Amino acid sequence: MNFKIQYNSLHKSKMNFVIILALSAILIVLSSGCSLKQRQVEIGFAALESGNFDAALERFQRLYENYPDDPEIIKGMGYVLSLRKITLMSSVYLLEESLSRMKDKRARNELFKIYMDAALFDRAEKLLASEKISVEEFLSQEISIYRAALICMKEPSPFSASTLRKIPESPLRNYFLARCMMEESYRPESLKEIKGIIDSMDDEELRCELESLFPPDKIEDEIRHRVVIRNCRTKFPGSLTLWRERPLRFEEVQIPKLFDDHLLIPNDPDLMIMEQYKKLVEEKSENLIN
Repeated sequence: MNFKIQYNSLHKSKMNFVIILALSAILIVLSSGCSLKQRQVEIGFAALESGNFDAALERFQRLYENYPDDPEIIKGMGYVLSLRKITLMSSVYLLEESLSRMKDKRARNELFKIYMDAALFDRAEKLLASEKISVEEFLSQEISIYRAALICMKEPSPFSASTLRKIPESPLRNYFLARCMMEESYRPESLKEIKGIIDSMDDEELRCELESLFPPDKIEDEIRHRVVIRNCRTKFPGSLTLWRERPLRFEEVQIPKLFDDHLLIPNDPDLMIMEQYKKLVEEKSENLIN
């Protein structure tokens, strides 16, 4: 009788050990899978920051096949696809989708710039809504600058620019003040002020962005402009603003052509769009434009 009890206890102990061992193995596999995915995501963003957009898009595409709901992967693809006009609609959809799944400051700021450049001010304004950001951020100076910039670029004038001027000076405020003044086609003396803002900009990356957006007015300035952009891209290879095709106008993006095989160019990462996006983009395109 005692032998039976001991045998049953021993048998149960062995069974428990086997179960624990199996669960541990499963956890190890899941853990290694998660860490492997995270490592691949990090490699994708490292390629993006180094300006290797081909490798970044290829990495994010492969990850998306296995993790189509991961907001980091969706965001990474959105960043790369924002560089070309022909994939801009896909990019906007992806960045919106990523932000609906997680709050991300850089993704929001990049999408805000895209909407501002494309004159989609209503959509830019929605990104600053209280339900989209935390209370602390909603009351921050940075968001105040974005709101003032939205007003100024929507209806550029010396009066709307005064809203930005009332905010304490900072590189971000000066960046949007200069951009607003570019939009308004200011008087010659104001063009001098724009150049002064650019020359005195402490943030080198923002200064590079302004220089890339500031239109040259002479042939020699055009040559200098190209040299400046090339040098800026070397310093900031991961800057999406410096590499993005312009002007941004959604009406120029023709959705049917987006997936035509004859448009595909070998080794062109911005046109390597997976078939899954075709249906999503076509469904969302009308809402994005309106």
